Amino acid sequence: MDLQSDRDDTARLTPQQLFAKCEENARVADRKVYERMLSLLAGELTFPPRLLEADPLLDTAPSPDDSEDLKIQKIIHEHESARYRKILELLKECQGCEARWILLALWLKDEGICQPFEFLPEELYGRLTREKRKGLRISIADLQHYHSVEAWKPYFESLLADRRRHPKATGSAKAELIEAGYCEQAVQAAHDKRAAIPAVCEWLASRSDDELDAPTIRNAHSRVSLKLHHKTADRSL
Repeated sequence: MDLQSDRDDTARLTPQQLFAKCEENARVADRKVYERMLSLLAGELTFPPRLLEADPLLDTAPSPDDSEDLKIQKIIHEHESARYRKILELLKECQGCEARWILLALWLKDEGICQPFEFLPEELYGRLTREKRKGLRISIADLQHYHSVEAWKPYFESLLADRRRHPKATGSAKAELIEAGYCEQAVQAAHDKRAAIPAVCEWLASRSDDELDAPTIRNAHSRVSLKLHHKTADRSL
């Protein structure tokens, strides 16, 4: 998904529309869905983001400033599909069927065709991602809280941004935000917050039927966030 495009779409929504969108995104799924999310996350950490590195020089369009030789190289590069030839070379070098499965899965992901879990046999995907999955040590409950906070974050980012445009008189700001279409309870949850995530946690706690408090939700969100950041950083090293 294009994150910038998604942010632009969010900016065009009214508070009521944004509320409905976040509410839909935050719907609590059953346990199997969260198990699948953990499996997909393990796959993201197992399979690198790029199989073949692009050649910045040859992947640009021919330019009048290019030498004749470079122009020819670019044309050859474009029409002979150097990346495809490289894949064939790698496939020939693979030792065994499993290695070919993995290489093809990486290539399909690299080209944006499908994710490894959509291509690989279930048993092979589970075995390949098992180590990363165990290393995550993320509970289903924590993942549910993380999902809820992330789902509502755009709403509170918008609310806080609009609040900053209003006078600092608390009563006036609240009234104007509610008049603009923001939920009164959400405005109240964010009244002394400077960032979206603490406001979301306060909001979710106020709506919980399980007597959850805001620190519990925020700690769960932090645990998952730290895991994701740490594992992604490790993969990039």
